[in-house]
Amino acid sequence: MRSVGTLSKIRIMELDNLKNIWNEEKIAETPEISLENKQKISSPLEKVRKTILWEFWSMLPIFPFLIFIFYKKIENEKLLLYSTSLVVVATIVCIFFIVKMYRFSKEISSNSLSSYQHLLELEYQMKYYRDLYQSYFIAFVPILFCELFLITLFGNNFEDLDIISLTGTLVLNLVFGFILLYILWQIWYSYFYGRHFKKIKTTIKNLR
Repeated sequence: MRSVGTLSKIRIMELDNLKNIWNEEKIAETPEISLENKQKISSPLEKVRKTILWEFWSMLPIFPFLIFIFYKKIENEKLLLYSTSLVVVATIVCIFFIVKMYRFSKEISSNSLSSYQHLLELEYQMKYYRDLYQSYFIAFVPILFCELFLITLFGNNFEDLDIISLTGTLVLNLVFGFILLYILWQIWYSYFYGRHFKKIKTTIKNLR
């Protein structure tokens, strides 16, 4: 009986030793980040955060302004109703994504950047934001399609066209609009976010 008890104690001690070794290795794998490297990351990160906040506040007055313009310029009641409904949908989509972006700015602000583990979390957050921002632009594709459809349907230049010609015109406009939207996204994201994220990724890569 004593030998069994002694063996159990030995096993418990060995398990405790393994836990201690694992904890030491875990600490070793997440070294502290120097003040210099923190500053290299914090500077572009702060620019990203300011851009997000600027985008958040600048988008709020755009849609009410569009509705005001529609009511002043559009005389056709059906077109006015459809256009206003489209703006309302666009506003809901915009608010949904803008709120997520605002939360992202709060998350990166709360990141202490004190260890390598925090940098890995930041790297994941940057990838998440890129995917989120891409989805933000893609969400406007069906809205763009509806807008082009209204222009084609109610436009004076398209009244004499048959259904095949109208469909072809709509498809061409949609393809052109999608390409234009994609190019705009690439330029906008690269300038306001991508170049700053690239600096952060370079710093993280140098720490590995």
